[in-house]
Amino acid sequence: MWGIVFPLFGLDWIIYIGILWHMYYAICKKVGTSLNFSNLIVGFIVNIIVAVVLDAIFTFIPFLIGFIVYAQFYFSGKAYIETLKKMKN
Repeated sequence: MWGIVFPLFGLDWIIYIGILWHMYYAICKKVGTSLNFSNLIVGFIVNIIVAVVLDAIFTFIPFLIGFIVYAQFYFSGKAYIETLKKMKN
């Protein structure tokens, strides 16, 4: 039973992106800005950087997948908040 793997056909990425952009929208509201094109670009760049760095760090530690997902959301959100604050000033 544990050996069965179901293909997700990208469903996991769609869920991840949906949750991530919902978080970015909420962050924009908290920072006092709106989710516009420039904020989308900033969020996209921040997310790529965080995802690539964390993926490179944890590639060889597969049993930490839950931590990797948590860390991606946490560091991506934190970096996005700081970038929005700098853009606002």
